[in-house]
Amino acid sequence: MFKEIFSFELKLGFKKPSTYIYFGILFLLTLLIGLAITGAFATTRSDSNAIANSATAVAGILLGTSSNLFGLMTNVLIISLMATAIQKDYQYNTHPLFFTKPITKAAYFFGRFLSVFSIAIFAFSGLVLGYYFGTLYGIGSTYVGEFKFINFVQPFLIFTLPNLFFLGVIFFSLTTFLRNTMMAYIVAIVLMVLQIATGTLSSDIENKMLVSLLDPTGGRAFGNVIEYWSPFERNINLIPLTGALLYNRLLWMGVAIVITAISYYGFSFSQFLQPLQIFKRKNTDDKAIVPLITSLSELPKVQQIFTFKSALQQSWFLGLFEFKKLRKSLFYIIMCLLGIGTMLLIVKFMDAMYDSPTYMVTYKVIEDAVASIGLYAMIFVIFYSGTIVWRDRETKMDELVGASPVSNAVLFSSKLIGLILAFALLNLIACCGGILIQLYNGFYHIDLLEYLVYILKVTAASAVFIAFCLSVQVYSPNKFLGFFFCLIPIVILPIIFGIMEWDVFLLDFNDSGASVPYSDMNGYGSTFIQWPIFRIYWTSIAVFLSLLAVLLYARGKEKTIVSRFKLSKYFYNAKYKLAMLGCLLVVVVFGSFIYYEERVVVDHTPIKEAEKRQADYEKTYKKYATLLQPRIVATTVNVDMYTKSKELHVAGIYTLKNKNTVAIDSIYINYIGGKKSAYTYAKLNPTISFKELL
Repeated sequence: MFKEIFSFELKLGFKKPSTYIYFGILFLLTLLIGLAITGAFATTRSDSNAIANSATAVAGILLGTSSNLFGLMTNVLIISLMATAIQKDYQYNTHPLFFTKPITKAAYFFGRFLSVFSIAIFAFSGLVLGYYFGTLYGIGSTYVGEFKFINFVQPFLIFTLPNLFFLGVIFFSLTTFLRNTMMAYIVAIVLMVLQIATGTLSSDIENKMLVSLLDPTGGRAFGNVIEYWSPFERNINLIPLTGALLYNRLLWMGVAIVITAISYYGFSFSQFLQPLQIFKRKNTDDKAIVPLITSLSELPKVQQIFTFKSALQQSWFLGLFEFKKLRKSLFYIIMCLLGIGTMLLIVKFMDAMYDSPTYMVTYKVIEDAVASIGLYAMIFVIFYSGTIVWRDRETKMDELVGASPVSNAVLFSSKLIGLILAFALLNLIACCGGILIQLYNGFYHIDLLEYLVYILKVTAASAVFIAFCLSVQVYSPNKFLGFFFCLIPIVILPIIFGIMEWDVFLLDFNDSGASVPYSDMNGYGSTFIQWPIFRIYWTSIAVFLSLLAVLLYARGKEKTIVSRFKLSKYFYNAKYKLAMLGCLLVVVVFGSFIYYEERVVVDHTPIKEAEKRQADYEKTYKKYATLLQPRIVATTVNVDMYTKSKELHVAGIYTLKNKNTVAIDSIYINYIGGKKSAYTYAKLNPTISFKELL
């Protein structure tokens, strides 16, 4: 039976469009990276003797996809591909069929696991194949060397394949026994946090071996092995599977095998009836006696009111219901604990940054400690947006909700309100923690207004992100693809824009424009006025996406976008179309204004052009570098700063002295700015002033 189960699941997996979507996205991403490294785009490239198709370079690319937020995204892919191999039988109510078939536990367990593991290998092979074809562009250039297939295969076998097996076993086992993917997401986040934490330990040379062993991806161990290699060695050598790297791979492969054995021996078909519960819920069954109704005429008559006011009341009521449900969830509690723990760690090491005590002023605590919880709040929004959108369908309540006299707008907006309130509460907890940190450190001049402004700013920005995530989940054919699509603007697009050097604020998702750190002298700076302009721009985009999501909100059994679009009553509503058109108009107007201010008013020079100008500058004026010039021996400068009028008045005297053994007949002054040349030449005159020279 193993062969039949394995082949059936394998064929089923390769019929899913999501398998090829995952492969294609990973392929295109590393393809772009390979093309950029080998000079396919007209962008700057750092000077380096390393070639792009060496084994160490390929390993660096593969390991980069398993670190930090990018690693979280790939973990989501692994959960989507491998975690639900057995859990889906319960989800689709097919598990009773397996009790009537003469199959063995080994055939069922390993048939399911190895089939999804094979599909995951195919999807993640897109990473190495994309990079291989990307580097082919550089054949004949100094960016690439001799193409050896082993340079691409070896890093994939040493890093990607074992990491895929280790993570796949963890997610597969958790979801199989808990019949819920939420714990798999929590473990993925914890692994990301641990990886970031071990990175801080690697700066201490005494901890390098320990960090090399603790990193499950093998990235730290790989870095320690090649740390002292020359560029020549990195270009020609394969990855040596020795020392810390060998111990790391053996350790985590051993852990994966142990988890597999425990999962297999602990699994039984009766598991479907009584899933493992880490935290048991209290029995909240209502034991009150409900009066028996024998006739429909005894039911109370309710007057149905479908006004705008009633819709707002319904949205707020259901929004509070969602908020109460969210704040009690295990996932939310863990995010709060992780955020508070990160804040405490940051405060502990704040003094170590500059080897001096840090004065716990409010803006410093907000910037360094309180703002760190934003990462966990963002992750919570990504995962829980999919949970609340797909919850009705997963719990078989979608038909009941779909038949209720509640509009799509109310259902969508209530989820939006619940997530916004949960996000605001998380940041409020962080601000309270910041206040306690200040009091604990003996700082009592607490600026509550700064905390209030911070909460309002991050909550306004979060509303855009939450609306985007909810909308994506409505459009998405399944929850896991929705998670992946939500991560694209914050993980993949910044990488692509960085490669292409598209440094335009309009392309930075949910950005607030140029800003300066808050200070007691300058406040929020002159750039604070940009904030509402950018908020209106991104909020209009979010409202448009939300209106489209309400239009396509799933009611009933229609799954395709086209069928949902045709059935929606809003499709024939002129006011609805006008609202969507108005949002697009606001986006165009404010987007054009932002682009004008950023590219026309400000003299913006592309990075490639700036690099060329710098090279021309050095070639033109290099001949003046060795000329004898006087030295500044004394300065007297008076600086008056007027922050309200944004003026700076500077007056002073530079005293120059010829410290050379020969006389100087000319001086050269570097003049930056204005329409004059970079250097101004003048004959030496004892009575000349800087004003006359310039």
